[in-house]
Amino acid sequence: MRAGACILALSMGMAMAQQASPPAPKKAAGGAPAPTKTMVYRGLLIDASCMAPTASGQPAPTQGTAEAAAAQGSANRLMGDCALSSGSTQLGMKLDDGRTVQFDLVGSERAQIALKANRRWRRNLAARRPIRATVVGVLKGDRLIVTLIH
Repeated sequence: MRAGACILALSMGMAMAQQASPPAPKKAAGGAPAPTKTMVYRGLLIDASCMAPTASGQPAPTQGTAEAAAAQGSANRLMGDCALSSGSTQLGMKLDDGRTVQFDLVGSERAQIALKANRRWRRNLAARRPIRATVVGVLKGDRLIVTLIH
């Protein structure tokens, strides 16, 4: 008799658990999508090693003088527009909306592979022209976790 009551209680508990709906995904303030959603980002590839985050979360140039920028071979570095070079190892992107983000370690490697494989990007790099890219990934703070780059 006890075994039958236990089985009945257990089956009713399982039925109730199956009917409960999973919690809805959390949304950021203002109804915006959750920050872990994979999205498409467009902008210019940059050398992120010359950028350092500030207290406001926006990157700022790490060089403080015009002499330091001249030593790097690019006056644009002082302005926060870190020009990409063939020796760049830590890459990032200046998004079309003006924000600057760093790629994660794997994203930097994927961008370097894409730079070597894309003939047009190689020509632009050699001519020191900006390289426009489209990145699919997840933005977490000022770091972009890259899934795909083209």
